[in-house]
Amino acid sequence: MNKKNKLLFKSSDHVLSCKEIEKVLEDKGFEGISVIDYAETAEQSRNLVVIIKVFSYGFIVLISLIAAANVFNTISTNISLRRREFAMLKSVGMTSRGFNRMMNYECVLYGSRALFLGLPVSIGITFLSTSRLKRVSIRLFSCLGLQSPYRYSVFLQWFFQQ
Repeated sequence: MNKKNKLLFKSSDHVLSCKEIEKVLEDKGFEGISVIDYAETAEQSRNLVVIIKVFSYGFIVLISLIAAANVFNTISTNISLRRREFAMLKSVGMTSRGFNRMMNYECVLYGSRALFLGLPVSIGITFLSTSRLKRVSIRLFSCLGLQSPYRYSVFLQWFFQQ
């Protein structure tokens, strides 16, 4: 019969306490007893989350900069290709106020079209990733014999995004 017993200790200096417990166990000749430092494990988990956040936010910033450069390049190319059209519109009497209104209207059309296409896609991707996180957490915790925190999958996703 393989029965596991656990003893939990609370300490102000977890590293020193863990080393002392391991030393006492070694001195007394207890073989096969492992000492797990939960504070160190939690610290490693926090460090991993920080690393993931740094890389995630770095990737998000990089993609955002690329997207902004792409938008700027598209607009400047569009304006340079349409110079003759703009000159013709000004020559037939379009005022600079009318020209600015026309350009603003075009920008609103381009932006709204991107929103109408991008929002449903992003909502779908968010739904799929949340449901996937729920399935993964259910499988992981059931393999470990623990109760699955599937109710907290949205919280976990929010936590890792913060």
